[in-house]
Amino acid sequence: MSDDATTKLPPRPETGFGAWQATLGYISTHHSPDARLILYIYPKGNQVLWAGRAAWGPVVEEYVDAPGLPIVLSKLWRRVEHFHTVFETPADMVRRPVGYIKTEWVDLPTQDILHRILWTVRLAFLEDWYMMIVYQAVENPAMRVHMRLISRSNQVVVGGRGPSLLEAGRDLFRNAAPVFTRHSTDDDPGETR
Repeated sequence: MSDDATTKLPPRPETGFGAWQATLGYISTHHSPDARLILYIYPKGNQVLWAGRAAWGPVVEEYVDAPGLPIVLSKLWRRVEHFHTVFETPADMVRRPVGYIKTEWVDLPTQDILHRILWTVRLAFLEDWYMMIVYQAVENPAMRVHMRLISRSNQVVVGGRGPSLLEAGRDLFRNAAPVFTRHSTDDDPGETR
C-alpha cells in the first residue's frame, strides 16, 4: 500500500450541520448511542436567538443566546472540543464542525426554509413561541430530525420530522399552514365575526 493511500482522509462534510451530524454519528457509535443535538430558537425583544445542547451519556454541553445558527453551532462545538475528547484518531477528526464560514453551515434550500418558518412564526405568534430541533443518529432516516413549534405555555403547536433538516423543516411548514392561517385570521382586527 502506498503512503498516499494510507494518509488520504475522507472528504469533509459539505456543511457545518452535516459535520455535526457526522460527529454525532461517531459519538453514537464510539461513546454513547443516545448522542443528540438539540437546538432552541426563541424570541427575545426584537431578536430571534438560538441555543444549542449536545448530549450523550452523562455529558451535556450548552451554548445560549446566539444571534444565529452558525454561531450557536460553532460555539457549542468549541465547548464540546474543549472539555471532551471525541475522536480517537486524526483521520476521524475530519468530521469536526470547524472551519465553516457563515454561509456553509446549512445549504441554501435549508436556509430558505428556516427563514420562511421563522418569519411566519414571528408574524403569527409574536412573542408566544419557541422552536426546538432535535437531531439523533438513529437507524430510521425519517426519524433523525424532529422539529417542534411550541407555545410559551409548553404546548406543542405543531411538529415535523425527516431525514434532514431541510425535510423536517418542510414537514413542519406543511403541518403548520393551518395553524398559521388560524392565527392570522384570529388576529385580524378588520375581520367581522
